[in-house]
Amino acid sequence: MEILNYEDPRGEINEPDVPRRGINDRYFPRKEYFSQISFHSDERLYTGNIKNISLGGAFVQSLDIFPVGQALTVVIPFTHKAKTVKRTGKVAWNNGEGFGFEFKRPK
Repeated sequence: MEILNYEDPRGEINEPDVPRRGINDRYFPRKEYFSQISFHSDERLYTGNIKNISLGGAFVQSLDIFPVGQALTVVIPFTHKAKTVKRTGKVAWNNGEGFGFEFKRPK
């Protein structure tokens, strides 16, 4: 399935309804994307840097450590447009450099 639009006019990410596959067999290709972001959980605000992003999630470089499954909301700025996109999701994995953030799929 070819994905023609990554973003619709409402700022939401379009993604097909497909089953999740393993980390080394990704459905959505990663793109390098270097940007400072903010994210929050339980009324606390954090900052970090996105290193790469796909329609399914992003790698967030952060000194803050979150458990796998932790719900977060991230605010991602887009440099080619004067707007941001807010996405909810959860921590998929973490390591000493940051964490993988899995976007919640729209219903």
